[in-house]
Amino acid sequence: MQYPEDFHQDSVANIWLPRQEESAFLYSDGGEAEAYLEHCLKQASDLSCHSLELTSSIRDWPSEYHLSPKRSNLLRPLQLNHCRNVLELGAGCGAITRYLGENLPKVVAVEGSRKRAELAALRCRDLANVEIVCGQFQDLTFSEKFDVVTLIGVLEYSESFIQAVNPYQKAIEIAKQNLAADGILIVAIENKLGLKYFAGCSEDHTRVLFDGIEGYNTGQSLRTFGKKELEILLQSTDLDYFHFLYPFPDYKLPDVLFTLPEKQPGQIEPFLYQWLSYNNSQDYSHQPLELFQELLVAKQIEANGFLPQMSNSFLILASQSPASINQYLNSNCLVWKFSVMNRLHKFMSQVTLTSNSEQKLIVTKEPLYPDVTTSATETEAGLKHYPKIQSKFFAGVTVMELLVKAIRNKTSTVEASLKYPLETWYNFLVQEANRTLGSATEIPGIYVDCGPGNLIVTTSGKVEYVDQEWCFTEKLPIKFVLFRCLIYIHQKIYPWIDLHLDESLSDKSLPSFILFCFQLISLDITPEEFRDFLAREWIFQKQINPLLKTVSFDDYVRGVYSKTESLLVAKAPYRLWFQLYNTRKELQQTQANWEQTQSQLHQAQSQLHQLQQTQSQLQQTQSQLQQTQSQLQQTQANWEQTQSQLQQTQANWEQTQSQLQQTQSQLQQNQATITGMESSKFWKLRQGWFRLKQSLGLKGDD
Repeated sequence: MQYPEDFHQDSVANIWLPRQEESAFLYSDGGEAEAYLEHCLKQASDLSCHSLELTSSIRDWPSEYHLSPKRSNLLRPLQLNHCRNVLELGAGCGAITRYLGENLPKVVAVEGSRKRAELAALRCRDLANVEIVCGQFQDLTFSEKFDVVTLIGVLEYSESFIQAVNPYQKAIEIAKQNLAADGILIVAIENKLGLKYFAGCSEDHTRVLFDGIEGYNTGQSLRTFGKKELEILLQSTDLDYFHFLYPFPDYKLPDVLFTLPEKQPGQIEPFLYQWLSYNNSQDYSHQPLELFQELLVAKQIEANGFLPQMSNSFLILASQSPASINQYLNSNCLVWKFSVMNRLHKFMSQVTLTSNSEQKLIVTKEPLYPDVTTSATETEAGLKHYPKIQSKFFAGVTVMELLVKAIRNKTSTVEASLKYPLETWYNFLVQEANRTLGSATEIPGIYVDCGPGNLIVTTSGKVEYVDQEWCFTEKLPIKFVLFRCLIYIHQKIYPWIDLHLDESLSDKSLPSFILFCFQLISLDITPEEFRDFLAREWIFQKQINPLLKTVSFDDYVRGVYSKTESLLVAKAPYRLWFQLYNTRKELQQTQANWEQTQSQLHQAQSQLHQLQQTQSQLQQTQSQLQQTQSQLQQTQANWEQTQSQLQQTQANWEQTQSQLQQTQSQLQQNQATITGMESSKFWKLRQGWFRLKQSLGLKGDD
C-alpha cells in the first residue's frame, strides 16, 4: 500500500487508516493498561514530553514507559534542527512521536495496532505536523523519502510480523528503502549481553532470567543482539557506516548516554562509569536478584575496554556515508546526562562532558528550557538555582563510590571501612565552614548539595565539590547537610546496607542508619533535630518537585520511610539468594571446622596413645629409678664401708710406715755396728783365719 494515496483520515481518531482493511496487529500492553493510558491522555491539558500532569499519572510500569519524561532523553543528544522530516516505524503510544513532533517540521509515525495508533494520536493531538498512520510498515511504501527513519524498540520483534529468511535484516532493509540519499537510520534496542542481565535482571521481553545471554532458548519469536551482531546485520544491508551511543540504564528510560570518539581524550583511568547511577538497573518484569553492584563492575569493565559491549542498550545511527551521521552529532561530546524527573521545567537540566582542542574534559550544565530559566532563579523559601555551570572534569573517585565499597568491603569491619569516607566528607565540610565562616558547625548555603555523590577525591588526594546547582541564601547547619544527603544514600544503596550492616544496626531503618553514620564521625543527632531536618528537606524538595506541592509534611515523612521498606520487599529474592549463599558458606565453614576438629580429634587420640605409652615408660622409668635408688643406696653403703676400710688401711699404712721407719733406723744402727766391727782387729783376724782355712781345704766352722 502507498501512503498517503491508499489511506484515508479518520477525523474522530485523527489517524490515517488503509482504505482496504488488513489483518489486525495484535501487540498490546493489555486492555486495562491501555484504557488507563487513554484516560490520562484525554484528561491532560499538557501533552508535552515533560508534562507534569502525565508524570503525576504514572502508577505502574506500562504507564511509566509511556508517560515518563525520561523517554525523550534518548534522542536529545542528536542535533535534529536541520532534519526536514522523519519516519517513525513502530510508534507505540506516541512517547517518542511527541518529542519528534515538538522538534521537527514533519513526522510520519506508523503503528500496526489501531488502539495504540489512537493513543499516539491522542498524545500528539495538538501537533499539526504529526501524521499517525495505522498499518504494518512492512506492507507500506511512501511517496516521499525521509531524512531520518527510526526503529526504536521495534527491530527485536521483526520475526513476529515479517516473513523472511532473516526478518531482522529485512526490517532494516525496509527502513533503508525509505531513507533519503543522505538520510540516517536510528535504531534503539536492548543489548542481549547487557550488564544488567548478568547482574540478575530478567530478559526484558521474554521475562526469563539469563534468556538473552544463553541465546534465547524459550522459543519465542523475538531476540536482541550484541554489538558485533548488530554491526554485521547493518553491514549486510549496505549500511556500512554507523555510530553507537550507549544509554543507561537503558534506551527506554535513559538518564545518561555516552559515546566513544575515535580519538580518546587524555584520560587514562576509567571515568565514564562515574556518570551511571548507584542504583542497579530496574527489572521491568520481576524483582531483580542483583548479584553485584553494577557501577563497581562497570568501572572494571571500562578499565578493560568492554563497556560498549556490555551496555544495557544501544542507540545506533547508521547510513551509507559518515558525513550523514556526523551532521547529527557533536563530535566533541562524550556524555549527556539529563535531570527531568520530579522537577519544574525551569529546573530541568542537561549536563555534558566534552573534550576540547587540548583533549581536556569540560563539564557543562545547561537548562533544557532556557526561555523560562533565568541566570539564577530564587524561590520563595530562599533557595537559589544556578542553571548554567561549567568546570573542568576532575579525575578521581567520588566519596559515594568509597561509601559503596566500604559497605561491600569483606576484609575488615563495616565500621572501620565506613569511617574513612564519612570522615573525608565531614572533614571537608568543617574545613570549608571554617574557611568561609570561621565556624565548625555552620556552612554557607551553596554547600546544601555537598554530598558524597558531588565530592571527588582527585588522584592527588584533594577533595573537590562539583555540581553546585543549589544554594540557600541562609547559613546551614553542617549536620543538616549530612542528614539530607544520608537520606538519599540510604535510598540509593539500601539493598547493600540491608545485606551488610546486620551486625552494626539494630534495624536498617533510616533513623538507625543516620544515627550510626553520625556516631562513626563522633556526632550525635537528637529526635528534635531529626524532625527539624526532615522539615527543612521537605521545604527544599517542595521548591523543586511540583508533585510535592499538595503533599503534607507527615505524608512526606511516611514516603521517605516507606521507600526503603519497598526496596526491602523488592530485594527479597536477592536477600533469599544472599541468605542461601551465606548459609552455604556457613555450611562449608562448618564442614571445614568439622574436618579440622576431626583431624584434631585424631591427633588428640594419637597424642593420648603416645601419652599412654609415655605413662608406661614413665612407670618403667620410675621402677628403674627406684631400683637405681636402691642400688645407689647400696653403693653408698659400700662406699661408706670402703671409706672406713680405706681409713683403717690408711691407719695400718701409717703404722707400718712408722714401723718401717723404726726398722730402718735399727738397720742403720746395725749397719753402723757392722761397719764398726769390720774395722776392728778382731774382725780382720777372723776374716784372715777364714781365708786361711779355705786355702788349706779345711772344713768346719772351727
